[in-house]
Amino acid sequence: MRLKYITLCLLGLSISGCTQHVIKSNASSDQQLGQQATHGLNAMFENASYDFKGQFSIQSDFNFNESKPNTQSNSKSNVQSNGTNLDPELKKQLDQLLKNQKISFTAKEKQALYDALAREQNPYASLYGSGESRSAKVQIAESLVNLLNDLQFSYQGSVHFRQKLAALTLQLSYQKPTLQVQAQLPMVVDFNDYKFYTNYFAFMPFMVNRESQDRFAYIDFSKHKEAFGNIDFKKFAEYLKQMNALPYALAEPNQVHSVDLSKSEKEAGLSKKIRYMGDLETAQVQLGLFEYVNKLHYTQQIQAFDAESLIEDAAKTPSAADETMQAAKEAESAASSASEDPAYDSLERVSHLVNQKMQNLRGYGQSDEQDIVVDAAADATVDAAADVAYAQAATEDADETATEVSASVAPNTLSEEACDALINSKSIPIGKVTACRDYQDIDVLAPKVTNQSVDEETFGQVATNVLEELKPLFTAYQTEQLVDAQSFKQLWQKHQAEITPIMAQLGSERSPFVMDVGLDQKGRAQNMDYNIVISDEQIGKLQIKSTNQVFNYGSATAIDRQALRNAKSIEEVSKGSLLENVVKGMLGPLGADSSSVESASSSTTELPKAISDYYQQAAQQSYARQHSEVKAYQAVFALMFAAQRPEYIRYYSSATINEISEVYAYEFMDVAEPKGAALKRLNQLRQKHALQHEQDFDELGESIANIVNDALEDVQENQQWKDLAKKYKTKQAVFAQVYQDKFTNTYEIDQEQTAYLTQSAQVFAKAFADDLKGQLTEKSLQGLKLEHDDFFSDSTYYETYKAVQKHMN
Repeated sequence: MRLKYITLCLLGLSISGCTQHVIKSNASSDQQLGQQATHGLNAMFENASYDFKGQFSIQSDFNFNESKPNTQSNSKSNVQSNGTNLDPELKKQLDQLLKNQKISFTAKEKQALYDALAREQNPYASLYGSGESRSAKVQIAESLVNLLNDLQFSYQGSVHFRQKLAALTLQLSYQKPTLQVQAQLPMVVDFNDYKFYTNYFAFMPFMVNRESQDRFAYIDFSKHKEAFGNIDFKKFAEYLKQMNALPYALAEPNQVHSVDLSKSEKEAGLSKKIRYMGDLETAQVQLGLFEYVNKLHYTQQIQAFDAESLIEDAAKTPSAADETMQAAKEAESAASSASEDPAYDSLERVSHLVNQKMQNLRGYGQSDEQDIVVDAAADATVDAAADVAYAQAATEDADETATEVSASVAPNTLSEEACDALINSKSIPIGKVTACRDYQDIDVLAPKVTNQSVDEETFGQVATNVLEELKPLFTAYQTEQLVDAQSFKQLWQKHQAEITPIMAQLGSERSPFVMDVGLDQKGRAQNMDYNIVISDEQIGKLQIKSTNQVFNYGSATAIDRQALRNAKSIEEVSKGSLLENVVKGMLGPLGADSSSVESASSSTTELPKAISDYYQQAAQQSYARQHSEVKAYQAVFALMFAAQRPEYIRYYSSATINEISEVYAYEFMDVAEPKGAALKRLNQLRQKHALQHEQDFDELGESIANIVNDALEDVQENQQWKDLAKKYKTKQAVFAQVYQDKFTNTYEIDQEQTAYLTQSAQVFAKAFADDLKGQLTEKSLQGLKLEHDDFFSDSTYYETYKAVQKHMN
């Protein structure tokens, strides 16, 4: 069951008017075992309340000492699929691309590049390095696995549909001859008051103050209640019932059978035990297709979100400009108190000395100081007004951008049917590949790439590819009405001849999944036992065992409401504790507006440092050789697409990739388009590769442009500093010149003031140099006059200090 189903099961507690229903115990003798098991499982949705408990363990035999060879035969590659081996086909294409772009790496650099790319594409690659790095990673991984094998997990709780309450207590036990640890984490969710309660003292005692160690802490998520109100939970409950029925409805005759009861099970009140034996890969495909067929039902009948309400809510959320300004203020405040910042420390010392010098020159008294305060307050008011104006302008720009984006509903976006048809095409333009992936969630290259490199797929990927290949068979059956398990079974049987050869791609080595459902005297599920074994050729096996009991149908254990009333907020519980701010950072967003959380989570994912270094190097090396921003873009394009979109590099020739990257460069880089014949050729390339509209371009195009711009800025900046060092020789002289440049870039000054600025910069540079040597005194400001007062800027001094120290150390 996918994560969103597990999450929404919890939301199902808000189903109102749930009435108690007893499953008939006098089932006819010809009732199928699968139907009995389904009815037993669905009893949990048909009773007002129940208690549950269980335990589970995770056992693994992972081996991190050596990379395992691939047992699958592949005519294209016989190399081991470990972390340091890059796909030969991808390596060959990449070599050709780098050669075309005239990018040269040493043998050592190139091997490191291959390793970095392999780590991007293989989740286990970091475990198969070499030397000290590998040793440390292996030791950590092995320690974690050993710990996990020795941990025992258990839980207990209750569900109260009518009260919209549920309780769950997780328990953890670790026992060794010299160490015994036991801890529990009680949790309660209340959909009446929209609060989540927990007491995490046992797991994180340093995060709870002494006064609150025996109390619940709560998170208020009432700001999300509108989302819950848009879900039809009765229809959702029926949807989940059909999902429970699906494995049994599609099971082969030998997959479901009755198991003899033991003496203890009979004494516990069980009347029957039914065993289902299947595999995770088949279940993933079948449940995925069931979800696909019911996609419209789920979105239109169960979720039924009000688009207008969502737009209104979005309009009420803080703008990006507001959030950015607030973050900047907090960063500035943090910086001002950071004594470890040498630039700030120097600024404080020099600024204090400058102010003292100016007061002495003016002969200020108390009234003068008051005037200074008034003037400073006035300046602050003006600055604040300017900040507000800036924020308003930024907000207006953001609104206009949002309007443009919402208005530009891609008129040329390919339909789902058109994307499905492309799967069997011999040559697919990259623009259509991107449009189908981003707008229809269809990977038109997946079947082709999968057939060529089955040995490289991680667990679950084969099933995902099979699912995508089967979807076109079921597209015509999508409807707003619920397609129940029996109706889906008829569709499955109708297309059995087409389904069977595609399902064969799952192979014979699948992950076994066994589920035992024990029924009580009334036919309700009382025991549910699961046994799952996941095998991975790279690192070994993982076995998950779980035993679960459901009891007290209709009369679940009451939840202590007094304990809930005595609960404190997360902030109160953590106040004064060691990690107060960490608690806010970890748990605070759960009670925040969804918009703010989404904004935080939607920021660009940071690329692995090892890869990003090569991106920078490729851009700078290309620009140094050819002095072309377009060529620099193409060089980074080859590397980034090899890392992030390897299927594209395999599918298209190196010449085609060069053409595609050229079109991307003119789309995302701020460069003038060519003229004449060159422009005609560029437009022909746009048409050839279907790169004529915004939706045809991959989002990585913008990321590549940012990398190239940063790399070229670094090149230009480094060259400028080399020129400055060559011309002015000393840090003091460079500081004076850079101070003047930064000041004039920030403030407007006339010709007469320019002379004063030059004199001031010379004085401040002397103070800077003396401060570095620890010899800052009043003599350091020799030559400072009243006319120079307006030319000392805290921000300019601070930025100049940092720049000089960065580039001249």
